[in-house]
Amino acid sequence: MIPDKSRTITRWILGLIVMIMIAAIPPKSHAALPGDCNANWTVSIAEVQSAINMYRNTVAPTPCVDTTGNGVVSLAEVNSVINAFLGIGVPALTNVPNLAGKSQFNAEALIVAAGFSVGTITEINSDTVPQGAVISQMPLAGSKAPAGSAVNLVISANVFEAVRVRLVKVIDDDPKTSTTTPLTPGEYEDLANRLGAVPGVEVADYTGDTLGTINVKVTGGGVFFWRHIPNDYLTEAASLPVSTTTLWMQNPDWNSSWTFDPTIRSDTTGSFATHFPVASANPDPEYTSDNAVVCPSEGKIAIVDFLWTEAHNDAPGLYLDQFNVDGVMLYNRIITMAEAAGFTVKLFLDDDINLGNLDQLKDYKIVMFVGHGGKPGPKTTARLGQALSLVFTPEIYSSEKTAVGGISYEAAWKQGYITRHVKDEKITWTSLALRDLYQPAPNQLVILNECWGLLPYNVGFEEGTPDQWEWVTKSDRVYNLGDALMDAGVKVVFGYVTPGTPFATVYNTMPFLRRLFGGYYNNDVPPSRFGLSYWPTCMAAQTFFRLPSTPEKANYAAKFTGDVIHTMYAVPEVQYLREVCRTDPPTANKQSNMQQFMLKVGTPATALSDYCWNTYWSKNDYPSYLRDAICYRGDNPTTEAATKDAACAVKEARKVTNAILAQ
Repeated sequence: MIPDKSRTITRWILGLIVMIMIAAIPPKSHAALPGDCNANWTVSIAEVQSAINMYRNTVAPTPCVDTTGNGVVSLAEVNSVINAFLGIGVPALTNVPNLAGKSQFNAEALIVAAGFSVGTITEINSDTVPQGAVISQMPLAGSKAPAGSAVNLVISANVFEAVRVRLVKVIDDDPKTSTTTPLTPGEYEDLANRLGAVPGVEVADYTGDTLGTINVKVTGGGVFFWRHIPNDYLTEAASLPVSTTTLWMQNPDWNSSWTFDPTIRSDTTGSFATHFPVASANPDPEYTSDNAVVCPSEGKIAIVDFLWTEAHNDAPGLYLDQFNVDGVMLYNRIITMAEAAGFTVKLFLDDDINLGNLDQLKDYKIVMFVGHGGKPGPKTTARLGQALSLVFTPEIYSSEKTAVGGISYEAAWKQGYITRHVKDEKITWTSLALRDLYQPAPNQLVILNECWGLLPYNVGFEEGTPDQWEWVTKSDRVYNLGDALMDAGVKVVFGYVTPGTPFATVYNTMPFLRRLFGGYYNNDVPPSRFGLSYWPTCMAAQTFFRLPSTPEKANYAAKFTGDVIHTMYAVPEVQYLREVCRTDPPTANKQSNMQQFMLKVGTPATALSDYCWNTYWSKNDYPSYLRDAICYRGDNPTTEAATKDAACAVKEARKVTNAILAQ
């Protein structure tokens, strides 16, 4: 079953931006063709979409589209880009030779022989490519460019090896580095200063951890990494620095009034959260009274990690280091945040989740997958007649096993639900397996951290020797993991168009969950016109991908983290995922102004029920701001259910934020 291409506007946009992922060399200041921002003598779908965005003023104009240089992209300039994309007015083109690995002399001779001219030649440091050999070129090998146009080269220099030898000597000459006894921060700083003085080094920086990690930047490009104490995943989190205590923010000596004191600064020790600003008056400095607020159970979250054992075996310590969230492994951070917000979390490792028990995930509100993903394989595509995304699992194939729904693994293989690795018989799911065998909860969100999970159009390789292959796009539409999950009944799918990375997993997961659970980070606040210093409690799941300037409008944009693209498929109906948001409109958001005040000045959550409800609202009395600083901010009229939801929102926002900051 092929999915409905018009399911969401996101899919249409996604199809236009897919080729951003293959940009490998920074764009030039002027294009070879209108809109050809990477100067490769072709205009991609992504470059067409970029030109349209410039015309709409959603992104800043660049010279490759704004050919007049007046700072505005006109409709005529957009049409020129579209014409170039369609091949209209493009000069006759010649194949560009493959120069990778060639010496500079031979590369220049090949350029001239092919009818091109030699362009700029840049040297960079490399410890993998021989000195004087070509590392990369522009235009790319196999692409087409007009005869006589310039071919630019990046050539390997060899400052790198000499610098490395000098750095190693400094480290080896220090007797303290020969043991695994931790040094003091001052000793690590001293070593970093001595490494920074090595000829050919631009700067050496001690990161401040207890493992003695030093990064050394080499003049002209490149970074060396050295760590004194090899970290393993069992001890690393415990060895990282503990952040300063946050109790000083609750100093009862400041409790002189209910007015916010702007001289009190929020703790900013975390990368993903800061404490809510605290008022100068706080009769309950540790918010112990918040515990009296009874909140509903929010449901369950599943984390499914297919890589756990494999990743730790391949590189002990590296896996948890990559998923580090302010000194705590991502999964542990998610668990503490979720539990603070009333969710429970279950962690499934390796083949705890397999084709035979996939249906047990149907009871979870959020399912987060971590594992390797794959582009459509040519053999699978040929056998099944369509391009399918893949999920690699550690499960071993056996024809005797039975998948969910009573289908045998043998039948699942024949129907294209799974493939098998020829050497070790490990199972790979295709997107068809998720479409036909996965059973989601009624309002489930799935977070895919597999490479290529939401790839809309296929990518492959050109003809050539294995070490000279280049990325090229294919025209066939991929039936990807997002398509399959949506067709299975999932309401929202987050995933990657491109290869995903642990870095991107952390930096995309944490902000979404922080907003979902009600946490606070002063570097991620709504536009000032909303008058709020935090995102309202009941943010719909879809709003995470909306344009930052207009979160109230259903205009979506992919998120770019490093060099990866993260995006969403979703139904148009609002998905809240939390019990305190169960009414329409959500009661917790109806109290957003009051929440803002309570979180800003430190009012206990119990004030809503013990004071506002019992004193005023239950008696149909709604005080003015002259009579009461808190309760007049509530809706008129309100209900006891809305009161409890708002109290839970305040309580959970504080607890979630503290859970992110806790070490």
